Amino acid sequence: MSPTKTLIQQYPLKKIKIIKKTLSPIVGLIFSAAFIAIPLTAALAFLSPAVAFFILAGAAVLLFGLAGFMFYYQLLYYNNYFYDLTPDGLVISKGVFGRWKITVPAHKVQDVYLDQDLLDRVFGLYDLHLSTATDVSQREAHIDGVGSADAQALRGILLKWITGGTAKKDVASTTAAEAAVKSIPVSNAGMWILMLSYLFSAAIFLAIFFWPLAILSPLAAVIGYLQFKAIRYELRKDGVFIRTGFLIPRENIFLYRNIQDVEDTQGVLERFLGIHTLLVKTMTDTSAAQAMLNFVLSEDAKKTREEILERSKKASKQAATSTSTTAKAAVRRADVKTLENPFKLSFLRSARYSALVAFCFILAAYVVSLVVLLLVFAAGERGVLPAVFILAAVAGLALVAVVLGILVKAVVLNVSYSFAVASDVVRISIKFIASTVKQIPYTKVQDIEKHISFSDSFAGLAEVTFETGAKDYVGKEGQGRAVSMTTMNETVPALLEADADKLKKIIADRMGVDLAKIGENPLVTRIPLSKRKPLKKTLWWTIIPALIIILLFAAGVITRWPAINALLAAAVILTIPTLIAKYFYEKAYLRKYFYDANSDVLVIRKGVFGSRELTIPFTKIQEVFIDRDILDLAFGLYDIYVSTATGRSVLNAHVDGVTAADAEAIALLIVERIAAVK
Repeated sequence: MSPTKTLIQQYPLKKIKIIKKTLSPIVGLIFSAAFIAIPLTAALAFLSPAVAFFILAGAAVLLFGLAGFMFYYQLLYYNNYFYDLTPDGLVISKGVFGRWKITVPAHKVQDVYLDQDLLDRVFGLYDLHLSTATDVSQREAHIDGVGSADAQALRGILLKWITGGTAKKDVASTTAAEAAVKSIPVSNAGMWILMLSYLFSAAIFLAIFFWPLAILSPLAAVIGYLQFKAIRYELRKDGVFIRTGFLIPRENIFLYRNIQDVEDTQGVLERFLGIHTLLVKTMTDTSAAQAMLNFVLSEDAKKTREEILERSKKASKQAATSTSTTAKAAVRRADVKTLENPFKLSFLRSARYSALVAFCFILAAYVVSLVVLLLVFAAGERGVLPAVFILAAVAGLALVAVVLGILVKAVVLNVSYSFAVASDVVRISIKFIASTVKQIPYTKVQDIEKHISFSDSFAGLAEVTFETGAKDYVGKEGQGRAVSMTTMNETVPALLEADADKLKKIIADRMGVDLAKIGENPLVTRIPLSKRKPLKKTLWWTIIPALIIILLFAAGVITRWPAINALLAAAVILTIPTLIAKYFYEKAYLRKYFYDANSDVLVIRKGVFGSRELTIPFTKIQEVFIDRDILDLAFGLYDIYVSTATGRSVLNAHVDGVTAADAEAIALLIVERIAAVK
């Protein structure tokens, strides 16, 4: 490869991708429209053939217009697409109206995989994905629409780069590096399982919904056979290779260095047939869904599991030798003592202020609703008078319920909550009717969040949360998804604000990161936010009030209901001061916005009535990406995001509202700090 050429120049996207992406929504739209329009048009044809013709002609014109727009959009998307390997990581940039740019450091990549959907198969295209421990990478860290040979070559190059080899190599060397070290045989029992499962599923589905076609259900057994023949498992030099799918092929490589465990499972049928399923676990959702070695023979399962774990152990040790933070943290923790409940927790004080704020909000909502009802009453609608008394009763009941809930929770936590800061973990206990004890190792903490709620800002209190990225499975089995959640068991609440700062410093110190020099010459002073940001944020708020006013105006024109004018006046009266207040709020938000970095951490703090401050070690940042929405495009603004394994970090860990040059400078600084501490 020529050193002057980028990856996209050497291994470009196929132009046929534009056609494929254009067809994807159009095909679905055609089937959906046909399902609704054909019966409707047939019915109208009996009543008025001319009306039916105009409906079909209008639908055709709309469809062709949409197809033209999609083609032009995909052409722009294709021309804006960019990817290359840089000293800082793999950079991928894409987008038309809103541009998205992501940088993925090599040591954060967990898995690499190729996949195809049905249209990819038709057009001979492949998508190359990289997964880190975040949800963002699964959505954005992929190169979609390359040919088969280029996809294989790109995967080889990226695997060499990820595992510490030279980033840009020729195709022959990268293909050789991917050669299988060992193939894992698959039991033929799996073939019969897949064939029968496809056969019975198709037979039941066709018998219920398309019974005349039930005779074709044996063809599903052929698909099951082809699905089985597509399975391939290999232990390669750098990871476990899994290929599945005939109709929709997928090739995954799960790197040994990132494998956490290999679980050996057997169901009742598997025990009878003498086969096992091996589950390879990394920190990604991809491994939870795709890293399964099915139909492994009993005599191979144990040996394969042990070999994968042994290779994982060796790869992890090699990776650990380049990490200094763990050793630094171990030295700092060597002689520290366990601190049992080191700071007083003021649950009752927090509850008093929370109850007072809740009272004020409910009262304000009641007054606004009362004003609207009185305006309607003044317009001549006497029937709304009973609603005034009902509203007062509802507001009173809501107030009692909310205040009572706040006070009961505070009393319970006051007698049941305790925490300790040990040498290697934070231990949080809640012992009431049920008992929960959670130990959070410092090595698992992804970021430290100091949060001051609106009510706690008056009470002088704050809470500190240690986000680990632990994921709960949400939804029905097989249909849900892994979601990063933070619970009370990861939070120390109701601290005095000064004590919250002390606790944050203690935890950071035991994590092996230094908070020194944060705030001395902050990044927000050197590279500030744009002063156009408050106006842009305020404009977003005009959309909903504008829609409400337009709908009320249209309803007034159509219905001629006198009360509509009163409601329209109320909407206008409320909208104007609300937008003015929003603008000044955003001005205050801009003034209080803070971000800074030293050699160990990135700190971001934002908020007006209260605040949320994130302290993120650079060792925990998985990706850095630049994004913008439509209004950012109009105002020339960019947002910089960082993501950790928590998944929630994307919601708060971003600097939004800087110019293009400043966005590049901040992103580059963050990426360089990540590389320096890896």
